[in-house]
Amino acid sequence: MMLAADPDLELFMSERQLPAVSRRVTGLPEPESVAEVAQIVAERKIDKVWPQRRHALFADALGPERLELPAGTDALATIASKADFATTLANWADDSALPTERFATLAEFDAATARFAPFGSLCVKPEIGVFGHGFWQLVPGTALSQLAEPDRREIDPAAFRWLVAEAERSGTLIPHVLMPWLPGPEVSIDLLMWRGEVLHGVARTKTDIGVQHIANDHAMLPHAAMLAGRFGLNGLASIQYRKAVDGSWRVLEINPRAAGGIVNSELAGARLVESWTRLLTGRLKPAEVPRPSIDAIVQVGERRELAIPVQVAA
Repeated sequence: MMLAADPDLELFMSERQLPAVSRRVTGLPEPESVAEVAQIVAERKIDKVWPQRRHALFADALGPERLELPAGTDALATIASKADFATTLANWADDSALPTERFATLAEFDAATARFAPFGSLCVKPEIGVFGHGFWQLVPGTALSQLAEPDRREIDPAAFRWLVAEAERSGTLIPHVLMPWLPGPEVSIDLLMWRGEVLHGVARTKTDIGVQHIANDHAMLPHAAMLAGRFGLNGLASIQYRKAVDGSWRVLEINPRAAGGIVNSELAGARLVESWTRLLTGRLKPAEVPRPSIDAIVQVGERRELAIPVQVAA
């Protein structure tokens, strides 16, 4: 999508993230030190770096003329921890904060489940992670029947408790968080930010299996813009919400990067990726970012070439 937005662009990305079709996309080894970052940037004559990982390393290696961080390093650390993020929102008295408790031992898991019992159905996921990786809803049932339908992401509470105990015994238990399960629907707010300023945003609501409603008129867009501003987001970002049992919207997480589903926003005409690409390359000013009115249904997984209009600067 970035290549479609700027025909003169050459992209560099981690070799492990290199797409199958790598036209004008160069895979690079992931740097391990400040010296390696500086060497790669100098040898490849890279003009701008927008890192998705190891933000502190890039911040130490590069000056502001070459680096666009997705947010300040302190904000990124808070966002990365689902427990710290939830605590921050709770301290702000934000009504959308999702009650969240961290556990890294079996005793902490037992205590958290006891405290959260009034919420009814609960779910767990790793404290550090992106999107839905490692998410499970705690639902009574037989382990074999649940394994037969893994896409439901359900696990028996006793089975999960046994796994926690085994991981603690073997020293492999990573910190997780416990949260109330939210029935939905789910909405992802795709945002384009410029150093803490919201330039454009659209909401992607999952209305059915494989179907999303894309619009820039949604009840949570102002809240997402507020959060993005307070955390000083920069570039493309995604903020996920889901409805609770009482019908209120709760914020799940901030992803300071483009969500995979942003392709659906672009198919609907949002032009977020195009605008970010042109901002990065100095071919667009923040005040010039287009804000098209959108209200469209997109069939997820459609194999269509993205027709992004290209405007070449004079």
